[in-house]
Amino acid sequence: MRRLTDTDAAIAYSTGLLRGDRVYLREVREDDLVQLTRWWNDPATLSLQQSTVRPIPGQTMADRFRLWTANTSPHDTGFAVVRIDDDTVIGQTGLKGSPNGRSAEFVIVLGPEFTSRGYGTETVRLMLRFGFAELGLHRIELRAWGFNTRAIGAYLRAGFVEEGRRRDVTFHNGQYGDEVIMGILEQEWWPRAEAGDEAGETGGAGSEGERSETHGY
Repeated sequence: MRRLTDTDAAIAYSTGLLRGDRVYLREVREDDLVQLTRWWNDPATLSLQQSTVRPIPGQTMADRFRLWTANTSPHDTGFAVVRIDDDTVIGQTGLKGSPNGRSAEFVIVLGPEFTSRGYGTETVRLMLRFGFAELGLHRIELRAWGFNTRAIGAYLRAGFVEEGRRRDVTFHNGQYGDEVIMGILEQEWWPRAEAGDEAGETGGAGSEGERSETHGY
């Protein structure tokens, strides 16, 4: 049953909405920005996040993160990803909404030292739950470079399907590459959520090699 029927049910819902077993989501704070900027410019993520490997000055990136995570727009939401065990910020995630169509684009970046541990998988699960159960979205999409095979595998396990490709839109190492567009609809997500398989837990989510960067920003 999805309807909140009493005070206790409402409190339990809001308390658990942005909290998983290993990570939780909270507002981005000013002292998070230095670390988030460092990860954005980390050589290990540049080719996965950006169409051109070109580090961006720290203050410029800090201002962008402030804008992306201000949460003052009814259409866009951004959170810090925090490890439960020690309250360490390990990344940032968000949903960039469309004013029409109840649709949003999912974005995420994790610090390279926190990949391959299942944190990205759980973050995907939390953001899908937030988007469908709280924002009432009908569709959530994401974009990833075709060579980011580990991330694409994780998204497939979470229930996303490949909807199309923009061919030869990125250029690295002297070669063109595709952009993969993936999506999941509310009617595809709700059965998985109600069965307890929101992020493909039965299908190897969090496996070695997981890396979940999108480049929607």
